[in-house]
Amino acid sequence: MYIKTVSFLIFCSALIFSQCSKNNSEDPVPRDPDVPGEYFAYIKNYSDKMWIGTYSDSIANKMKSVTGTDNQLWIGGGVIPDSNMKYGFYFDPNTVLMAEATVEGMQITIQQISQDPVYYQNNGWPNGLTDHAWYVKAKFLVYRE
Repeated sequence: MYIKTVSFLIFCSALIFSQCSKNNSEDPVPRDPDVPGEYFAYIKNYSDKMWIGTYSDSIANKMKSVTGTDNQLWIGGGVIPDSNMKYGFYFDPNTVLMAEATVEGMQITIQQISQDPVYYQNNGWPNGLTDHAWYVKAKFLVYRE
């Protein structure tokens, strides 16, 4: 009886551990970036993940340097509504900038933008590259060229 009980407990523990590991695992990274750009980062903003593209060599170098670290930076730019995208928009790769800090009024989440991308396309703060920019705090998961 003792051996059966111990075996049962080991089996239950293994089952619970495998389910916890499965539930906490990261979603797989989409194979190819689905946004325009020459350099790409797959980011995580809270539980939301998306690709951000840029044509800027200097932004690409920053994206590459923080990918895979615990550092979180602000990244964003002009919002381009696109109903084919998972969240209904992407950031204009010609206007993407990154920073360790940004004006509080420019800070947003992917979820908030996804509620009304057209609003965020036409409102926001200038960043020198566009009249209406928004930034999300992001952990950089993958970098691609």
